[in-house]
Amino acid sequence: MVFSGTEEHAASKVRRTYLFVIGVLLFAVAIQLSSSFLFHIPRTGAYRIAEDLWEIILLGLPILLFFLITKEKPREVFQFHKVSFKNIAYVVLLAILFIPISGAIGTVSQLVFPNPVLENAMRVTTSQYSLWFALVVATLQPALFEELFFRGIVRDGFDSYPLKRQALLVGICFGLFHLNFSQMFYAAVLGVLMVYIFYYTRSIIATMVFHFATNGIDVTLSHLLASRASAMTAAAARVLTTNPYSAASLIGTFVDIGILLAIFIPLAHAVYRSFVKYNKRRLGMIDPAVPLPVTAAGSDQSSGVPVVTQGSVPVHAQYDPADVQASIHVAVPATQAAPVVAPSSAQPAISEQHDATATATTAVTSPENPEPLSPSAAPPVKRQRLFSPLLIVVFVIAIGYATFVQVYDTLIIR
Repeated sequence: MVFSGTEEHAASKVRRTYLFVIGVLLFAVAIQLSSSFLFHIPRTGAYRIAEDLWEIILLGLPILLFFLITKEKPREVFQFHKVSFKNIAYVVLLAILFIPISGAIGTVSQLVFPNPVLENAMRVTTSQYSLWFALVVATLQPALFEELFFRGIVRDGFDSYPLKRQALLVGICFGLFHLNFSQMFYAAVLGVLMVYIFYYTRSIIATMVFHFATNGIDVTLSHLLASRASAMTAAAARVLTTNPYSAASLIGTFVDIGILLAIFIPLAHAVYRSFVKYNKRRLGMIDPAVPLPVTAAGSDQSSGVPVVTQGSVPVHAQYDPADVQASIHVAVPATQAAPVVAPSSAQPAISEQHDATATATTAVTSPENPEPLSPSAAPPVKRQRLFSPLLIVVFVIAIGYATFVQVYDTLIIR
């Protein structure tokens, strides 16, 4: 992969991404405040349609403005590469296995931050329409627009970070954007996972499939339960009259959560390891922690600086965070022949050439010193702070609004 630019350019790109996230976050807060709290606009006519399709306005418009302002190429940002059938199967299976895990996290969130108003609104959204329209509103929209925004624009803005830090930042932003404590925590976990899915498939299509499968299964189950509501009225009434904070209820809830996690976390981990192993083999990825051999070396005729011959760029170099940049530059096909360097009176002795080559090879392949191989290459991007002031601003806006929603709905219930 060619480096994205100087350190200043990378830092500027990160700042631009944070400012963009803050702007869209404020836009989302303004929409929710105006419709739900300030004006109490009734859900009728055109407003009802606009609210049902609000992802198009909330994220579609900023996405369009982003490319108009920055002049970036959507194809390079989104990475619409083909996804193999086996990867689709892996992604769907991961989605199925993570539904109970995210459900367990959501249950704990609801115990700590109970909000029946919000929970009822979510059920109404998925049950008042036909299944097909509900899949469009609550499944297809997020799978398209949220992925284009978070695993597209936001992820690309943080591509100068190592993979783990990049995934954490995108996951945090994704969770905070839900603007309520019921969804914030499990959304952040799924947001981190989807960055890894993107990284190993090199395609935003894979994360769209994962997002669609996760939401689609949830919406379908909600509809199946809603269709049997009349037969479950008595049971539901008994559940509602039960105190969820009694000792027996809490113990039972946490036992159920423990059983779910004990079953599904190992299964999900096993499937994820198999998914990663398959894609590393498919892409020819090399573990950057292992020192890599250099098979050919020469000398720059103009400067006499030893350089290492580089082979063809692997497939995974189309997108590559900082944690594997070093392995890309030193990976050389075994069949590539070493270049023949013409003798020159200005060249040092053979022993000196060997020492210089060994020094260059050691400096390049050492995991502690992943410097570029050639002086003409751009320097690696400087590690930036994880919790920057701009990220703290995102936290303050999202957590502040989520707290407002929690207090407001609690006052309504009382």
